[in-house]
Amino acid sequence: MNAVDLAYAQIQQYGPYLRITNAWLNMMTYLIQVEAVQQRHEPLFDEEIRAEVAGPVISSIYQEFRACEHAELSGLTYDVSISEDARKSMNTTYEKYGWMTIYDLLEFVQHEDGPWAKTKRGEVISLELMSMGLQSPDYIGSLRSIIQHYKLKHEKSLEYFGPVSPLV
Repeated sequence: MNAVDLAYAQIQQYGPYLRITNAWLNMMTYLIQVEAVQQRHEPLFDEEIRAEVAGPVISSIYQEFRACEHAELSGLTYDVSISEDARKSMNTTYEKYGWMTIYDLLEFVQHEDGPWAKTKRGEVISLELMSMGLQSPDYIGSLRSIIQHYKLKHEKSLEYFGPVSPLV
């Protein structure tokens, strides 16, 4: 399996429910790879993941969706099937991190104790660092929690402006 197939599988399964962009796919695919390395002790795909300034980048995914820039990718279709191991790692990762906004993800993957922070910019994040894992995400103080707080606090005011997405 390659990283682009895993990216399209994410779009197929989660695209109707989440705002998936190129940056989101790179970060979530990185997190899926970390999950696989921790659980299976081997990667799901062989492509390198580089620690770039904006976060982890998988070149093949970046290039595949480059023309879309920051646009939502949920409408893209691609006939892809992935292994059960890959699907399990993907689903586990989305259960852990799928609630995060792109800003929450960026802050999370760039945490000082994580593999990205321990890798020089532009270099490959090693499987050894990935196997050390990541801290648990903290919902309190995340952008998602702030949005949820104000959504609940000002529900009537927000209704005036139209329906609020259930994903926010």
